[in-house]
Amino acid sequence: MIFTSGFFLLAFTIFLLFYSFVYNKKSLRNIYVITFSLYFYYKTSGDFVIVLIGSIVVNYIIGLVIHNTDFKNLRRFSFLLGIFANVCTLAYFKYVNFIVENVNVILGGNFSKVDIFLPIGISFFTFQSISYLTDIFRRNLAPTENILDYTFFVSFFPYIVAGPIVRASEMLPQINNDLIIDKNDVASGFSMICKGIIKKGIFAYYISQYCDLIYGSPLGFSGFENFIAMIGYTVEIYLDFSGYSDIAIGLSRLMGFKIKPNFDSPYKSKNLIDFWKRWHISLSTWLRDYLFLPLNYFYVRHSNKKKYYLLSAYIFATTITMFIAGLWHGSSNKYIIWGSLHGLGLIINRTYLFTVKKRIQKLTLLKFIGRILTIFFILISWVIFRANDFNDAYSSLNLIVFGFDINYIIPFYNARTLFSIFLLVSIILIFLPDILKIKITSIYISLPIYVKAVIFIILIQVILQIQTESIQPFIYYQF
Repeated sequence: MIFTSGFFLLAFTIFLLFYSFVYNKKSLRNIYVITFSLYFYYKTSGDFVIVLIGSIVVNYIIGLVIHNTDFKNLRRFSFLLGIFANVCTLAYFKYVNFIVENVNVILGGNFSKVDIFLPIGISFFTFQSISYLTDIFRRNLAPTENILDYTFFVSFFPYIVAGPIVRASEMLPQINNDLIIDKNDVASGFSMICKGIIKKGIFAYYISQYCDLIYGSPLGFSGFENFIAMIGYTVEIYLDFSGYSDIAIGLSRLMGFKIKPNFDSPYKSKNLIDFWKRWHISLSTWLRDYLFLPLNYFYVRHSNKKKYYLLSAYIFATTITMFIAGLWHGSSNKYIIWGSLHGLGLIINRTYLFTVKKRIQKLTLLKFIGRILTIFFILISWVIFRANDFNDAYSSLNLIVFGFDINYIIPFYNARTLFSIFLLVSIILIFLPDILKIKITSIYISLPIYVKAVIFIILIQVILQIQTESIQPFIYYQF
């Protein structure tokens, strides 16, 4: 069930046809969407749909208990029990073998790994469940009394397997309200879907084939080829994940539901703090609200509040948050290193902003240097993220630094002309001015419906022409 596959597009077309008859009948609409969503998840994870259903039932009940009890200790116990259950479920499926592997290395043990299949999207729906319980505990949200509404919220197929991470406070009101779908919603939805298909189904897919080749054995290629792979993967992961998010948002919009953007031109960031405000926004804001701010508050509350206590609180909270952010991405030391590296970068960035006077920060040259340093940091960190392990990452970076030869440019272009064009066009698209992107979108939306249909059909044909027999899954499916 890949969004860019012919099977999904056919299934969604049939789904949408019948949806048009039930979308304004709340109960029938919810049952219909839930049924398709559970079928969609079954097609991606098989019998592990039971894990999803079990998570829904448990979190729904605990949410009601937290909200309805007047006993403070019972509220706290219920909340902690819910968080513990969610974390343990995620840890079992995602990290048990990682823990066994590290215990064997550190303690010299000989524990056997467990044969576990990772349910797709478990990190996403677990984080949604944790935020749901936390918001209820904080009294920022009243739980839904209808389990169907909660099931709809958690299992909604556009975002169930790879996000965005949607808050209950954003989605439940839309589920409960009558939907009004006008031509602007339809046009905007198709626009987002087409944009996502272009990003993921065409550019990211084609670029990924070269990156997979290089990172399969980085020592077998030159420093220049590793450098191009570094650039390529930086482009690929953004186009792949933002493309998925665009399709998810577009599908939701066609159905009358509005989901916030998940990316905001992250490679245009002025510094690393700015990058994390633009990259995977639903995750970064989740980490901020449910991890960073509580940790920061805890530190400040228990500190002696000397001159630099605000900065030290930031360092404390950022270190833990980014460690967990790295671990969230996968059960591998390379993700921990990636997250910790970003944590260190954020701390250095915040220390600079905290200690250097604002009038100096505003100097054009320093701002330009800041942007260059940021993009170089991101490029290097993506190598660690993508490589099979840290040793491969080190080898690739070592070749880039000490084996780079600019004379490879012309031979490389001659040998891989189409790839070079795809990569160059992708970079241009990524760095297009926002005003131009808005203009292109508005032009598409204003086109007659038959023209939009022709464009959509052409996009599907292009995808079929460039794809091999196996459909390239979205990168973030594995997280």
